[in-house]
Parts: sequence; structure tokens; C-alpha cells
Amino acid sequence: MLDFDLKLQTLQAVIDGALGAAFDRDVTVNLLMGLATSSEDPAVARRALFVLAQTRDPKARSVIIELAETGEPAIRLFAIQQLGLFGGAEARKPLLEIYGRADADAKRQVLRSLLVRSDRPALAEIAKRESMGRLRDLAIHQLGMLGGRDDLWALYQAKVPGTPPAIVQGLFMSGGRAELQRIAKGDADAKVRELAAGRLALLDGKLPGGMTRQVLERLQRDMERLQRNLEREAEDAEREITGRRRPDKKPPAPRP
Repeated sequence: MLDFDLKLQTLQAVIDGALGAAFDRDVTVNLLMGLATSSEDPAVARRALFVLAQTRDPKARSVIIELAETGEPAIRLFAIQQLGLFGGAEARKPLLEIYGRADADAKRQVLRSLLVRSDRPALAEIAKRESMGRLRDLAIHQLGMLGGRDDLWALYQAKVPGTPPAIVQGLFMSGGRAELQRIAKGDADAKVRELAAGRLALLDGKLPGGMTRQVLERLQRDMERLQRNLEREAEDAEREITGRRRPDKKPPAPRP
């Protein structure tokens, strides 16, 4: 494994241009493509794929998309992640195409990649067409995390069946007070109106009727956890790009 580590570091140096023009970048890309597609060790394949993704080479891109669609499960999910991180503005189309043919696990990884990319239009498109309720609601909630009030309101107006409760939660997460007021006053479903009114009250720091302080505190903790998860996703994406390690947790301060 040490020998492989040295080889991979050398290939990375070629990609970075650190070894000068004497080394053929095309040959290096081909070597990485071979490792990513033929290695029997998933760890080797993933590490080669990580370096390959940074080349932004058209041939490499095709291999990454192929692995994202047809690779072994662990490689497929990693390829989707790398496509999202390094695919640039052109990654939206293949990610949506992969999503349309993927199983539930791969769909979740696509959604995670789109969240890290802050790709609200792609999330909005998935929210409109996804028939599986939990995945659709996840896309809607991620729109809320990204502050997509306009996207959520457009989705509400499209009247996609089953989406209003998730939309209300997404608007709550994005601070969509005006939109929640309109839903609380005008939605045809009494339960949706009640839900919107309750979330609106929470935005205003009030306790809706029947809600105890304990329930409110639990809801607030859930929202804080969602926000931490979002921040963690963004930090993990940055570490993938920069190679930095997650900082160790600081020991708790001694009690006075």
C-alpha cells in the first residue's frame, strides 16, 4: 500500500503541474482512469477517482459519470460525490440524469451533492417530479436550508400533490414569513393552514395553541441540528477539495 501511495502522490503531482512538462498529463489521466475502473480494491479505486476528478479532463469526466451510473455501490456513491464537487457548472445535467435512473441510496447522494453545490434549480426540479415522498420532502427541506423561498413558493403554486406540508416546513426553515401568512390564510386544506399558522407563530417567537414549551424546545433543537448538518456538509466538501483534515474537538474547559 505504501508503494501505491507513492505512485498516487506522483500522479497527483503531475496533475498539479508540480513535476513540469516532462511528464505527460494525458498518460497520467489514462493511468488514473485504469485504476479507478479496474482496481479490485475499492479504497484504491476511490483514491484514484478523487485525483481523477480534479483533472477536469473530458475523458475523466466521462469515466466519472459512467462510474456514477453503473459502478459498484460504494464506488458509485463516491463518483456522484466527486462529480458534484469538481464537475463545475456542467455537473447539473448529468447529476439530474443520474438521479432519474438511480436507486434510493444514489438519489440521496445526488441530493447531498446538490445541497453542497447550493443548486436550488436542480433541487426544485427534483421536488416537482419525485414520486417517493421521503426523497421529495428531503429535496424540499434542502431548498429551505438554502433559503429558496421563491423556489418553494413556485412549487406551492404548482400544486404538486402531497408537497404542502414539506413546503411549509421549508418556508419556516428559510424564514418565509410572507409566504406562510398567505398559506395560513388561503390554503384549501385546514391542516395545512393550521401547520402554516403554527410555523408562523414560531417565527414570531410565540407558542401556537396546544404546544408546550418542551415541544417548542425540541423543535428548535431539531432545527439547530439540521443547520449543523448543513454546515458539516459544506465543511466536508471543502476538505475534499483542499485535503485538510477535520480539526480535533477541543477538550472541554475545566470547571472553575
